[in-house]
Amino acid sequence: MRRGIIVLGALIAAAPFGARGARAAGSPFKHLRYYDYPSSHLFVATDGSWSGAHVVPVPAVLHPPTPADPFGKRGLRSEFIWAASCSVGPQFVSFSKTILTPGAPYSGTFLLQYGLTGAGMTRPYHSAVLLVNGVVIEKLDTAETAINGAAYRSGPVPAPALQSFRDGANTLTVRVQKTALPKGDRSCTIPSAPGGRLRYIGVNATLDLGFGAAIEALPSSKGKVQLERNVKAGQDVLVTGRASVRNNGPSSSLEGVITVTVGGYNYAKLIVDPNVVGIGNGSKLCASDATLTSLTCPYTDFRAGRKIRIPTAVGIKVPADFHSYDVQSVVIQWSITQKPFDYAPTTTTTNQHTIVICGPLATDTCHA
Repeated sequence: MRRGIIVLGALIAAAPFGARGARAAGSPFKHLRYYDYPSSHLFVATDGSWSGAHVVPVPAVLHPPTPADPFGKRGLRSEFIWAASCSVGPQFVSFSKTILTPGAPYSGTFLLQYGLTGAGMTRPYHSAVLLVNGVVIEKLDTAETAINGAAYRSGPVPAPALQSFRDGANTLTVRVQKTALPKGDRSCTIPSAPGGRLRYIGVNATLDLGFGAAIEALPSSKGKVQLERNVKAGQDVLVTGRASVRNNGPSSSLEGVITVTVGGYNYAKLIVDPNVVGIGNGSKLCASDATLTSLTCPYTDFRAGRKIRIPTAVGIKVPADFHSYDVQSVVIQWSITQKPFDYAPTTTTTNQHTIVICGPLATDTCHA
């Protein structure tokens, strides 16, 4: 006799599942020079690749790399930039660069600085601003133009700017308003002169961002425990539902595995559909182990704010020697493991639901 279907809501099963919350395979982040996949960090700085930019040839002894290719041997550079020409009078310049990010970062630091100027010399700038998708990260203003004052600002990227990053393409922009050069100066660049006179008109900016996702294994809508009473020897009990996980952000989870297991009673097995496909990558399949007690489902690029729901089914073959007063428990557990992993918020990455099989005369637990 087949027992009726027990629906567990956001729980279990091995049937085909699609890419709810996951996008197509082939993550670009393993191949970007400015993104370090193992650590989930991004480093970008002004250089000649920015739109409208020309590198200001500041000697390395005056401007060492900041930092020097942090990911190692990728050719990343941090350089002062300016327009193709520099005017004696006031001048406005704007530079931009499009970068890819896996959603919003959870943290970041910035550096924004004017070009180098010798001690005691006036800095001919009115303002500079660093933006992401039109949201201000930081500004330099008249405080940074004072003689002998700090010509830069650095620190943590503010929350509104972090939250403005999107999954996919993002535009970084640097805008600078230069004032007229001091009276009598005819050249923006003064490489070296008596009395410490030195000036390189330009701007430099860097961003160092950390990405990570708070992945949560969601609980069953039926709670932790479900009682099945009046079960008799020889019955078949079928349990179906969905295992659900959610990406609470702020970033996409670029790669990982969802695992569903069944245990606690030797007669409980996963019912596996041979046509099950993986999440976000049709070339990978959810695979069960030989004992049909574990289901492993890989995923790629699980976006922030989305859920993945895996249909599952567990069959329980109640043995002939099951007595009317017997009580047995089946524990169904689902968990998610992501990689790379450099972000450790407090989230539940494993959840479970217990099915209590009760004979007709069972007491105590079965009458809770």
